[in-house]
Amino acid sequence: MLLFFDVSGGEIVVILMFVLIFFGSKKIPEMARGLGKGIREIKDASDSIKREIQKEGNKMKDELVNTGQSMLDAAKDEDSTESNQIAEVQEEPKSISNSEEEAPELKEEVKPIKGPIPRDQEFS
Repeated sequence: MLLFFDVSGGEIVVILMFVLIFFGSKKIPEMARGLGKGIREIKDASDSIKREIQKEGNKMKDELVNTGQSMLDAAKDEDSTESNQIAEVQEEPKSISNSEEEAPELKEEVKPIKGPIPRDQEFS
């Protein structure tokens, strides 16, 4: 970058004359072709690397989406299992209350006690 910082038109002409003198008119087109091929190879390599990075990024993105979807499905399955368990637990008291209604002799009659409790009947 510093080489081309303050280069004017006259200096460029001098540089081109030195190149022509040192390399000759036959070598300059060969050097230009070689330089063009080198630049093309660098471009192709960088494009290849970009494509590979994008391809790997898309694979990782797809894996994350699939993992997230499977986690959501697993959570839904757990929620439905928990809902079924809650429904079963909620039905149990109904079945117990139904059995009490069907067998009233199993219920104890609770008689309210009026007045103070005598000392011999205190609860321990």
